[in-house]
Amino acid sequence: MKKYYFVLVLLLSINAFPCDICGGVTSNVSIGVLANTNYHLIGIRNNYRSYSSYINGIKHATDRIVIQELFLRYQWNKRWQVLVNLPYQNAFQQNDFGSTRISGFADPSINVNRTIINRQDATGRLKDYLLVGMGVKFPLGKNAPTTNNLKNLFPGTGSYDWLFQANYTHQWNKKLSFQTESSYALKGKDQWSYSYGNSLQIGAVLVHSTSVQSKRLITAFGFMGEHFQASSQAGKIVQNATNSASVLAAKLNLNWFTKKWVCSIFLQHPLWQQNQELFIKRNFSGGISLFYLLKKTKR
Repeated sequence: MKKYYFVLVLLLSINAFPCDICGGVTSNVSIGVLANTNYHLIGIRNNYRSYSSYINGIKHATDRIVIQELFLRYQWNKRWQVLVNLPYQNAFQQNDFGSTRISGFADPSINVNRTIINRQDATGRLKDYLLVGMGVKFPLGKNAPTTNNLKNLFPGTGSYDWLFQANYTHQWNKKLSFQTESSYALKGKDQWSYSYGNSLQIGAVLVHSTSVQSKRLITAFGFMGEHFQASSQAGKIVQNATNSASVLAAKLNLNWFTKKWVCSIFLQHPLWQQNQELFIKRNFSGGISLFYLLKKTKR
């Protein structure tokens, strides 16, 4: 049972995007496992999201971004874990004058997390769990100068970004629990002194677990809020940046567990959003992931 909940935290975690609201670059920050687990993890995550651009209220372009990620997790011991994310991105833009595709490896990231609270009841079932961590995103992905109008669609930002996250879970009983998580990305400058705005994400979900023969279905529904600060050039705010925005979205996760495999599907739709004159609107996003559980060798 603990195995299911430790992977659940991983699958429900919030993504921290080191790019503006319409950008394609992503550095997914995944908060890892719950307490007393002895599993390493390897898997592939496929994410999709889209945006629409408007001029004077008329849509003139649609951006579609598809990201495939190789995800690795190493559980050092009961308190420490290391997460490695290696993404590849395909970005497509369809506008009034034609279509454009930009693809390539995105910026990889490494995160280190530590368990702060691991409280269990008399039967050994999890009651309260708190995990905090930090990481860094490396500027190894394909990026573009500020003069490129499609800079936001390139898979790399060209900057080192610091990533901070915290995850708290409270389990009421065997089937029902609550989870909340926050993530903050502090973004650096690229070689052209351009810096995307820092971003904050806070989410909460209600989690329900059901046994299906020897399998388990875990469903989570909740909300996620995001705020993106404006980009800057040489320390000065870029006046026409469209990434200074806030978004509130509803999110649904479906997670299917077997003894060694975990399949996860998530759907997300914005309920409210606000940016500079609504130049950019976020549309539907979703994804599917497949993970393989590797048992940790006892020391």
